[in-house]
Amino acid sequence: MQNDSGGLLLSKRHPNKPYGGYWECTGGSVIAGENSLQGAYREVAEELGLQLDDKAAKLLRREVRQVDHLDNWLFHSNVSIEQLTFQPEEVIDAKWVDEETYRRMVRQKAIVPTLHHFFDELMVK
Repeated sequence: MQNDSGGLLLSKRHPNKPYGGYWECTGGSVIAGENSLQGAYREVAEELGLQLDDKAAKLLRREVRQVDHLDNWLFHSNVSIEQLTFQPEEVIDAKWVDEETYRRMVRQKAIVPTLHHFFDELMVK
């Protein structure tokens, strides 16, 4: 999720999850009958309590693998952190970060390793 200032919304994973305590862009798996966009809307609603605008989605990257695939969607929102409702077993915090902060967090290994490229994808689009 990106705001008008170019900031990226990160959520912090619950300590009991894989990569617990790491920061990530909200995501998850689709359930039967969903496409990846529907799954992204549902995951954001579940984990952050945020209903996104249907016109706010842009597919940044699609990666087809042997046993699964990965779609990275970009949404636009100016939601404040105080407006979010965290799913307690999934998310313990959230924050908006600028590019410099994001890149510093990547170097410090504070971002889930599979998302180290995400800000680069934002810059290309």
